[in-house]
Amino acid sequence: MQKRTSFQEFDRLRIFFVLVFWILVSLLPGCAGMGKMVSSDDSAAETMEGTILDGKTLQEISFDELIERLSAVRIVYIGETHTRMEDHRIQLRLLKALGDRLPNLCLGVEMIDTSYQSVLETWVQSGDRDSRWFLEKTHWYANWRFPFDLYADIFLFARERRIPTYGLNLPFHIPAKIAIGGIDSLMAADAAFLPPIIDLNIDRHKAYIRDIYEKHHSKAAPNRDNFEFFYMAQCAWEDTMAESISRHVGQHHTMIVLVGNGHIVHKFGVPDRAFTRTGLPFATVYLTTDEDRIEPDIADVIWKTSRTGDSRLPPRNHQEPSQEKP
Repeated sequence: MQKRTSFQEFDRLRIFFVLVFWILVSLLPGCAGMGKMVSSDDSAAETMEGTILDGKTLQEISFDELIERLSAVRIVYIGETHTRMEDHRIQLRLLKALGDRLPNLCLGVEMIDTSYQSVLETWVQSGDRDSRWFLEKTHWYANWRFPFDLYADIFLFARERRIPTYGLNLPFHIPAKIAIGGIDSLMAADAAFLPPIIDLNIDRHKAYIRDIYEKHHSKAAPNRDNFEFFYMAQCAWEDTMAESISRHVGQHHTMIVLVGNGHIVHKFGVPDRAFTRTGLPFATVYLTTDEDRIEPDIADVIWKTSRTGDSRLPPRNHQEPSQEKP
């Protein structure tokens, strides 16, 4: 009876940590500004929506100047809050502008993991697959789960323009396993997806993740080892995306990376890890609402958007597969 009880307790703990991991992960993009903030009476805090700011000086720059800056680097990270439609409209606008200007552009996406690369290649190269096919083959709602309507226009544009698109992420079941038992607990089949190097020693990054963890994790599982495993999962996630970027960017003039704000804040998530591998110049674009406060040096560029109305999704049938044009 004691063994049965212990197993039941372990199983409940396992389920608990899976839920906690995904809850905290979902908070990362929204918590990306949880550091030293500009005061509310600072002029930058009063900036109108739609304004683009230099991330260091907080001075306004034009869209054309932004495109000039982004055209000068090899990797462009465009952040997002996953549920905010306006962020995805801006991502598409930048993708179109840079696509018109730069040769041999490619796209890297957090939303798809590396095991679906052949699906992405078929999607782009065939040019005639519809959204229903894409959702089924990527197991979108089993993996990413956010409404596809948020991302549909981006993937359709990549298909239309034949823009090589790369899945950057770990298979989505692996970080949750690491958060429960650490990297060493993985079976060989899962461990094979990990990059050769996972850096657990970036102090500012660890402090940032710990701050989020402690604010939202409460005292449900205060054991230090629980955070260490959670941090391992986060770094495995960041370094896998960095490794994927380094593997593909050399084949192209420029890579545009679409990723949650929490992965690019202060650059110590994915951007610096990719730079360690490639040495290629990059820029980060952080998208934030006018209700958020702005932190200097949170990114190279800060684009202020409006929360009002922007998170509303278009109708579910806004572009049915039968209406799509190859």
